[in-house]
Amino acid sequence: MTSTFEFSAQFGGRDAADAALPHFKALKAAALTCSLRDFPFNSLAFILRVDGNINSYGLSGPGNIDCDGDNYVSVDIGVSRADYTDGSTQLVGPITTALRQSVELLKQSQDVRLRDVDFDQLEQALSDLCESYEAIIDT
Repeated sequence: MTSTFEFSAQFGGRDAADAALPHFKALKAAALTCSLRDFPFNSLAFILRVDGNINSYGLSGPGNIDCDGDNYVSVDIGVSRADYTDGSTQLVGPITTALRQSVELLKQSQDVRLRDVDFDQLEQALSDLCESYEAIIDT
């Protein structure tokens, strides 16, 4: 079975959207070029939660795993205002670090479907995703 990467976002204000929207679009484009083999869900979804001047989500890095049947497992990727106060170009590092760190969070999950995941393969797929995202955002 081949599974996909998916991205959605929640912006905490206009400032958050202005800073993170180009990254969100680049992540969605990168996700079209990468996939996972033998993953127990149809997709691994990431939700960017970007703090802004209206709402703050209180998360920096990966957190909040949610599993929905066989459809998806999602991981929140928190982005604090400090991550982009000097410009949105700073977001590449925090986002790629959080994507890579999400593997450790998934390893610790109590969901039985994640017990047999090949985490080395998942790390490689996320590395490929991060490289594709970095190439797209740099153009």
